[in-house]
Amino acid sequence: MQICKVCSDKEAIYCCPRCSIRTCSLQCVTIHKKNTECSGKRNVTSYISLQEFNEANLKDDINFLESTAKRAKSDDSVGYSVLNKPAEHLNCNKMVLAKLSKAASLRNIEYRLAPFLTARRKSNSTFCNCNHPKKVNSSTKMFWHVRWVLNNRKVEDRKVDEDLKIKEMLENLMNQNGTESNETLSFTKPLSGSLQSKTLIEKGDCVSELTSRLLFRSEFEQAFGGQFKTGGATLASICIGMLAEHLNQPKAIYLFDQNKTLRDNLDGKVVVEHPILLLIPSSAVEEYTLI
Repeated sequence: MQICKVCSDKEAIYCCPRCSIRTCSLQCVTIHKKNTECSGKRNVTSYISLQEFNEANLKDDINFLESTAKRAKSDDSVGYSVLNKPAEHLNCNKMVLAKLSKAASLRNIEYRLAPFLTARRKSNSTFCNCNHPKKVNSSTKMFWHVRWVLNNRKVEDRKVDEDLKIKEMLENLMNQNGTESNETLSFTKPLSGSLQSKTLIEKGDCVSELTSRLLFRSEFEQAFGGQFKTGGATLASICIGMLAEHLNQPKAIYLFDQNKTLRDNLDGKVVVEHPILLLIPSSAVEEYTLI
């Protein structure tokens, strides 16, 4: 039996969520808060070791994430109502997801989403050239966000036409000279205020992306013994596979045919947000589980 830490008389039946002080009554709780200036609210960001982590902590974390998501949605609603465009903007994300899901379904692709608010969900730039889900049909084109992975290096490829062959996608990735990024970094007139801040952020993103591409190419040269050459023998020594993320196995992949389009290769596959394509030396394919 634990005794109340305030009155030291009765059995403690309450525990302060913030400092874990044991108390016996509402009166002692009030005294505790007054004397220690304790808020009585749990510190949701405090560190808890794995040994001490329990089901109650898990529930608290889930509640915290749900409340954060609701708050973010509420803040967005306020901002959009000020702009007097609530319907258009609030339904924007839902409409995009509806278009992607329908377009993927017509291609025999099982399209899945990552959890809400995750970086994967927010960074996905996949889209289709259609204005409304009801207008999506078999002729609607999809432009995929593709992540290329080689060993510990990765690079993001955006607006990838689904009708490109896999080898053409790789050639485009390896032969791009960063012209688009460099053009984004050049400005014709000085900017000021918040627009300047926004531009600096975009400029930083472009530099970061260009750096990622350069490091990726360097990794490629080390892994495959030389620079990539269009139409060269390098492609014969490379196998390209898409990570089967839904299986939760780090080495489960769908092996892609380089001579087929991205659309054909994705037929019948499960895609979580966007494809993650692994560049694998032909000699190392046996280390992977082929789906």
